[in-house]
This record gives sequence, structure tokens and C-alpha cells, in this order.
Amino acid sequence: MTATRRPIRTSDVSAALTIVTANKKANSANYKYYNKLREDLDTHNVRFYYETNVGSAMPIINTIQDIIATGDKITRIEGVLSGTLSYIFNIFNENRSYSESVLLAQKNGFTEPDPREDLNGKDVARKLLILIRESGFALEFRDIKIENLIPSLYILKVIDNQKEMKTFKIIKIK
Repeated sequence: MTATRRPIRTSDVSAALTIVTANKKANSANYKYYNKLREDLDTHNVRFYYETNVGSAMPIINTIQDIIATGDKITRIEGVLSGTLSYIFNIFNENRSYSESVLLAQKNGFTEPDPREDLNGKDVARKLLILIRESGFALEFRDIKIENLIPSLYILKVIDNQKEMKTFKIIKIK
């Protein structure tokens, strides 16, 4: 088994028996790549497991695939698509600032490696796009309206970069 952080390539598919990934980018890349990847997987009879892309490994993707395979249609998807944001908003209060809430979420392992992916809405958009595509719709990432949770007056500043662990603090631009 080889671990890699680069995109899945045709050569990977033709050389593999099974591909397992937690990375959402292959399934939320442009639709042409998404379709080509699936064609390559079918051509080479490669199993592709990505259930952890959405729902922390709950069988959401497999369930949607089973529903579609029976001929039924998905008409609506509801749920909490970000454990990070759920955690932050559950601990954010008058005694804990937004920045402190984000830092605590990061320290407890709830954020993406770069918490800006959670806060700028891109992580949720990728998850939503994956669910939409699995439901049989041909959408692109740009078709999803994203509402950034970092106001334009604020930035995330790296305040610690020891041992590859980045800690971010939200600061106001003056």
C-alpha cells in the first residue's frame, strides 16, 4: 500500500486493485475528471472506496448509491455537513471568542489540517458536491454558493508552526 497526496491518475487506476481515499478533491474536481476517473475505474475493474469523504465514514455514500441503483431518486439532502462547524458553534459563547473556539476545535482534532477549509465553506461545498453527484446530478464546484464564515475584515494568521502543526488565530484587519 502506498500513501500519496497527489490526485488519482489513470496510471494509478490501471495499476491498482483497490483505491481508498479520505481526500474529497478527486470526487469534487471538475466533472470531466470525475467522469474520467469513474470510466477508468470501471475499465480496470478497480474498487474505489471514499466513504470517509462525507459523514465521517457513516455509510451515507453507499446508501445513496444503493438508492440510485434501485431506480429511486434523491430529491433532498439534509444534515450537518461539518462536524467542525457544529463543534465550534456548540462551544462558542459569551465566555469564549470565535478565535478561541476555532483553536479549541483544532487542538481537539475536529478541523481540517488547515481550518480555513472549514471556515471558508469549501469543505462543506466539496461534501455537498460529492453527495449531489452520487445522487445523479452533473454539477461543478462553481455551481455551489458558498457563504464564507470568515468576514472579509478578518484573516487567519499562523501563530505557531512547530512540528508541522499549524495553529491559526482569527485577527481583525485594521
